Amino acid sequence: GKKISKLLDLSKHKELNIKEIEGFEVSADDNTYLLYTNVVRGFRRSFVADYYTYNCSTHELLSLSDKKGISAAKLSPDGYLVAFAWNNNLYLKKL
Repeated sequence: GKKISKLLDLSKHKELNIKEIEGFEVSADDNTYLLYTNVVRGFRRSFVADYYTYNCSTHELLSLSDKKGISAAKLSPDGYLVAFAWNNNLYLKKL
């Protein structure tokens, strides 16, 4: 139960202006994290948000897209791709 280290320090990524992380998904190999913030709730369980990817090996935190209001973003099982919806279109991004 002891805190041993921080996985991600947002103060080192001030250029992205992220105040808090509201949720995340982890790749199967525990190396890639799909993070989201600025959630706007929709109908029932749906929401749109700003998404970011974090690579634990390189410590890179990158915006998933320059588009705002992304929905339904999911990591591929191998952690190399992210699929997401924006403006009623589906996108696939290679990490």
